[in-house]
Amino acid sequence: MQKYRDLARALLKDLTEYVMEQIPRGENTDADLLSKLTQATPEHVSKLARIETLEKASIEGFSVSVIEEDGQANPDRVEPDDIWMDDLVRYYMTGQFPENEDRVRKVKLRAPRFQMLDGRLYKRAFGGPLLRCLTREEAEKVIAEVHEGVCAAHQMSRTLAQRIILLGYFWPTMNQDCERYVQRCKNCQVFYKFPGRPATYYHPVSNVIPFARFGMDIIGAFPQAQGRKKYVMVAIDYFTKWVEAEAYATITTKQCQRF
Repeated sequence: MQKYRDLARALLKDLTEYVMEQIPRGENTDADLLSKLTQATPEHVSKLARIETLEKASIEGFSVSVIEEDGQANPDRVEPDDIWMDDLVRYYMTGQFPENEDRVRKVKLRAPRFQMLDGRLYKRAFGGPLLRCLTREEAEKVIAEVHEGVCAAHQMSRTLAQRIILLGYFWPTMNQDCERYVQRCKNCQVFYKFPGRPATYYHPVSNVIPFARFGMDIIGAFPQAQGRKKYVMVAIDYFTKWVEAEAYATITTKQCQRF
């Protein structure tokens, strides 16, 4: 924890302004417990958790893109999600493979299903037209336009991906990207009818006494009897099976309450 603290303090020196907020011990029990493990292990913790000393960090570092100070993007820089496309273009244009063995294997597997046309990479479709391969930035624009553009219908992820293919576009993570976009769409989350979900909120009703349940029903209309009575209101206790019944000429709210 001390190394993390020192690293945080070193990073704060590069900031012109920052705010520090203290988290109470009751709301940060996990970190409080971890800080005490270096001193002594409580008996109840040793029974519930297995303590392991890590020789190296359990989280791998991720590479980040360089930000150009002059505000101009580097044309030779390729986004991580677009590496597959850059490898195929280089293979078709120059016949060269990337240095990484895994990427070489992927290029050899993908190459028969793609082709270059007028300087653009296309994917061969089974029984359909060539699909233009898109970069990450182009794919995000296409998803937004197809899902909530002028002629859009806020369709679900699978239908959205199929529409994009019919329009002649392709990229490997199309299905996953469409699903994430639909999940972030506010209108889809508000107005979508989930299967099995009621139209209104549930109102839970708790019984004060166990087995204190009864049912009521109205039977009729029967042929008029004495006093123009033709309806019967019935109530039954589910536990004792006791039945109460009374005849009425009409059924009103006050009569139901009085019954």
